[in-house]
Amino acid sequence: MSKSILVDDLLLPSFSGLVEDARKRIKEIENFPTRKDDVFLSSYPKSGNHWLNEIIPRLLENSVEADQHRMRDFMMEYGDIEAIKQRPSPRVMSSHLPYRNVPKKHLADGGKFIHIIRNPKDVALSAFHHYSADPHIVEKIPEFPVFLDNFLQGECVYGSWFDRELEWEEAAKKHPKNFYVLYYEDLKQFFIPPENLDDTIIFEGLHLLISCSHRAVKVL
Repeated sequence: MSKSILVDDLLLPSFSGLVEDARKRIKEIENFPTRKDDVFLSSYPKSGNHWLNEIIPRLLENSVEADQHRMRDFMMEYGDIEAIKQRPSPRVMSSHLPYRNVPKKHLADGGKFIHIIRNPKDVALSAFHHYSADPHIVEKIPEFPVFLDNFLQGECVYGSWFDRELEWEEAAKKHPKNFYVLYYEDLKQFFIPPENLDDTIIFEGLHLLISCSHRAVKVL
């Protein structure tokens, strides 16, 4: 069975930051002392969060240098919270947690969120292969038809894809100046829909996403 951790109604993977006291870690994330120029990346697992964790910091730092520890350091569920606090601005942080668990101060201060969405069919298949290979998430994974049924019922780590995305959709509608929603499929084509350009430019520094060249992105 799963080695996952149940906190209230949310099933979480046994990441290092969650194993000792998952409830405490979630509270630390909710109460994290953000800065206004922080960028918070959110997604359901297997939706492109790791990809954005490679792209966004490099754009903000005007760098193409690879950093094999970047995802580990920035992911709030298993990163070193105290180390994240000490990072220089602008900081990029990420999480797969539901909207209700994001740092409250960041939203109150008008901070920026980038949320990436991926086709749930691809999410399910990618998750199946990932979880099959990672015993820290699920100790024994069922055959894909059973896994898919569990996914559709929300009986998987981080809960229902449908519920999570609905939460983020409602938040983005309520706070349009704080949120920019990206689609994995668009990012894959190095394409930002023209009708979204004004929204993108709201995020100072992130307008580089619009103009970055294929040459710059190939290194990613």
